Amino acid sequence: MTHPRPTIPETVNAVWHRSISDIDRTDWDRLCGPSVSPFLEWDWLHLLEDSGSANQDTGWLPLHLTLSHQDHIIAAAPLYLRFDSTGEFVFDQIWANVALRLGLPYYPKLVGMSPFTPAAGYTFLTDPTFNQHLLQEALFATLADFSEHNALHSLAFNFIDPAWKPELESRGYSLWEHQGFVWKNANYGHFDDFLSNLKPNRRKTIRRERKSLLNAGITTQVLQGDEITPEVLDWMYEVYVNTNDKFGRFSCKFLTKKFFDGLLGPVRRHLLFVVARQNNNARPIAMALLAHKNGILYGRYWGTFEHIPFLHFEVCYYTPIEWAIANGLHTFDPGMGGEHKTLRGFLSTTNYSAHLLLDSRMREIMRINMDKVNSLEREHIEALNELLPYKEDEEHQGTDRE
Repeated sequence: MTHPRPTIPETVNAVWHRSISDIDRTDWDRLCGPSVSPFLEWDWLHLLEDSGSANQDTGWLPLHLTLSHQDHIIAAAPLYLRFDSTGEFVFDQIWANVALRLGLPYYPKLVGMSPFTPAAGYTFLTDPTFNQHLLQEALFATLADFSEHNALHSLAFNFIDPAWKPELESRGYSLWEHQGFVWKNANYGHFDDFLSNLKPNRRKTIRRERKSLLNAGITTQVLQGDEITPEVLDWMYEVYVNTNDKFGRFSCKFLTKKFFDGLLGPVRRHLLFVVARQNNNARPIAMALLAHKNGILYGRYWGTFEHIPFLHFEVCYYTPIEWAIANGLHTFDPGMGGEHKTLRGFLSTTNYSAHLLLDSRMREIMRINMDKVNSLEREHIEALNELLPYKEDEEHQGTDRE
């Protein structure tokens, strides 16, 4: 379906911004509201950019788009100009390689996402008091004109809000499916309620894993608010670097020390840290950084100073699940990768990215192949969910994000 490009009313101004700091914080966050991902809020994006983690020097040139009416922002799109795909976690290099073999361009591209953040929820931010259809039309029209006049070759929105899918499909975007994980709180009163919903052998395994850590003198603590001190942030950066350095060129070390120092600022309201210590030592042996908003817990970064069996599961899964239950959160997105999550009760689910290749030949190649690519991913998701450890006579409450 082809959409005509509407003329933006004279009372609405479209502006491109080279930094989130050029946009009024209050105006931006007014569009976010309580349901929008914490990673799209002004404070998080500003910290990424201001800390030198996501800027032109690191391959993430901010090009945020806003629509304004009577000096107030009524719509916004967090966007970045990119010349590669590092740190997007969508791995569209496969399409870039096809273009390379055909002698066709794939970069530069304009990407909508929160940098380095494979957590579902990206969408255009719009003022609910205005006509939503017209705002979407105006944003897409501005994107199309910008792409045409600046020789861009690809538009992509990564880890989108699933509710946005019909809008993107109607505009010719190819939707690419990606396996992810999610844990659902089936109205558990405490961690043992969750365990009781598992098959006996898996329940025993988790209890044995947790007990082995206790026998080794390892305990965990959840820190929030004023409990998050500069020392905590120093430790978190240390374990983040230490763990990433073990993976060499496959590491995901994108964040600077200044980013971690900045977590002491306004974003702290969304954060919690899981700290693991041994024998009550002040210095932790492992840590995890998580964020939460609107009943959803997001696992983001973790690290350890030494390898101890089951420590990763405790710090990144069991203690956060315990905290989510105690605080009434309904969903826990633990982050990407690791089929061991399935055996610990995490449902495999579908994340989506949306792609519009501006070369007609590449667009057709993606279109005719995407169904097969997505079919294989769905098979992978189904195979993982066959391994879920929930009792067969209990209907697990987790559902796909659609």
